[in-house]
Amino acid sequence: MNQDQVKEILLQIKSEVPDFQVIFSGKERRKVDGLYKPDTQEIIIHNKNFKESHSLIFTAVHEFAHHILFHEEGWNVSKSHNTHFWNTFYDLLDEAEKKGLWIDPLKKEEELLKKIKEVQDSLSGVTKKEKDVGRDFIKVVELALNCGVEVNHICRRYLRMKPATMKHYVMLFVTNISSDLSPDASLEVSRIKNLEKRELLQASLTEGRTISQAKESILGRVETEESERDQIADMWQQIARLEKEVTKREHRIEELKAQIESIQESANG
Repeated sequence: MNQDQVKEILLQIKSEVPDFQVIFSGKERRKVDGLYKPDTQEIIIHNKNFKESHSLIFTAVHEFAHHILFHEEGWNVSKSHNTHFWNTFYDLLDEAEKKGLWIDPLKKEEELLKKIKEVQDSLSGVTKKEKDVGRDFIKVVELALNCGVEVNHICRRYLRMKPATMKHYVMLFVTNISSDLSPDASLEVSRIKNLEKRELLQASLTEGRTISQAKESILGRVETEESERDQIADMWQQIARLEKEVTKREHRIEELKAQIESIQESANG
């Protein structure tokens, strides 16, 4: 496969794009398989890195996504591996696979596929167990309310769980989210309040799209990014709390050291 053939394949995946060039470097590189140069609109492929064509096409599609997004949004390519980039990349890769232009080399590895399936089944088992926990906890809530017992107290003290986690398990059961989804995927679906969007998101995930691909296609990029910003903000809050705890522990350590020194001085005196 030569560089002209690679360009032709990329244009079959998405034709309405600004012109670009595919260049084989004729070199082997350890750190990267390819790169995109926005100034010259060149997709550079280190073709000596590859033993077969489909892995080369995988890299070409990756750099093609950079080319598309650079012209659509003027991205800084060196900092562009965010969620929207990966969604664009996997959309292009899905289109390539659908048109028979790319075959995932992984699908030829029977032993690896078998192990992946085992992990998928295990993940589905986790989701099913979480739904079962949610179902059983609903009964706990009913009895607790009749007894006047605070539900969150049961979560924290007796189940050793965060109430928010238990609420998620209950939502998995109540909304009848598919047990075939991974725990992460089921979490994203359970967060959607709109029934129609929730069902569309679940269907998209079941069809094999990545979580971020499915979210952006169903919820739109703005909603997805807002959700991510909320998660990042929550993480920063957690970091702040942890930093306070560290500071308190450091102060306590200094106090203990001072007490030890005082005891030792008294003993020596």
